[in-house]
Amino acid sequence: ADVMPIFVTHCATPACHNSTAAGGVVLQTYDEIKAKVDRIKQRVLVDKTMPPSGGLSMSELNIIQCWINSGAPNN
Repeated sequence: ADVMPIFVTHCATPACHNSTAAGGVVLQTYDEIKAKVDRIKQRVLVDKTMPPSGGLSMSELNIIQCWINSGAPNN
């Protein structure tokens, strides 16, 4: 399944993880996301602290989990 729409909608937004990210974690391209896959796994799937709004559905969480389990391919 394609994870990019999830990151575009929930992560790479103004004041979060776009090019002006205050914390320096930009998640707009596959390479940026892939570079942070371990952190994404921890924050999104384990700690469940991202996104702060808690706005991911179970389906979206499953897509991210499957994507990570598959080696985070560029799809």
